[in-house]
Amino acid sequence: MGRALEVRIGLDVADRPGYWDDLAFLSAAECRTLLMAAGFTHPELDDGEPVCSDPLHRCWQRASRAPSDAPWDEALRACLDAAELGAMLHESRHTLSVEECRNSCRLLRSIWSSAGWVARRSRALDGLRELWSRYLTFGRDRLVKLGSRVVLEPVLAIGYARADMVIGHTLVEVKVQLEPWDHAGQSLDQLLAYLLLDRWNSLGLDAIALYAGWEAAALVADVDAVLTAVTAGPTPDLQDLRSDFRDAMRETLGWGESLYLGRLFDTGGRGGT
Repeated sequence: MGRALEVRIGLDVADRPGYWDDLAFLSAAECRTLLMAAGFTHPELDDGEPVCSDPLHRCWQRASRAPSDAPWDEALRACLDAAELGAMLHESRHTLSVEECRNSCRLLRSIWSSAGWVARRSRALDGLRELWSRYLTFGRDRLVKLGSRVVLEPVLAIGYARADMVIGHTLVEVKVQLEPWDHAGQSLDQLLAYLLLDRWNSLGLDAIALYAGWEAAALVADVDAVLTAVTAGPTPDLQDLRSDFRDAMRETLGWGESLYLGRLFDTGGRGGT
């Protein structure tokens, strides 16, 4: 549910859609339904282009934001499917075409027809409905106020770290633990690691935030204030910390980059869009 909520929130706050690695596991019809429900359109829709065109090949842009009373289920179910299929088949995404990904998903969905899976997915969808309802009622305004710029899934270290999203100049992590504040220390460590991995300051971050889904609350902290709180003595320079962190993680980060590039060049031209 956490990944599904992240995808749905990201599609709500961004001017252009993202999450293509996961959306590639949906059928063309499901992907189109999700993007249109999230308030996106593309020029060809207005020009009468056949609706069978693949949405992954279109340039979508924001037309509106979904009203709080719009029907949710199809879009939420698509987010849940994309999250689950993406988790199961994510490694395959680097070597399979979009059509091969979709064929694999059809096989998985035949397994989902079993009674146990149906009950499990029904509970997950119920939970996601509640999370989305709370987001629309309380969370949306809190996140939108962070700024107009939205970056979905910024890659902070190739093959190693990809954050949830940046809104304005705030790095946002979406969590759905039932007791999120009991895990706040771990979430803070994760956000700080992401902050330090942006070694060239390409995202221009000045704050970090934890969005707690069940509470629909955003805990936002200024970067300088956090660095002052977690270190002894004078507040350290962020760029110095980033350089030290990169040196300490050089072997791990180098391994991740090598593994990613190896997969990239080993696809034999079969990688999807």
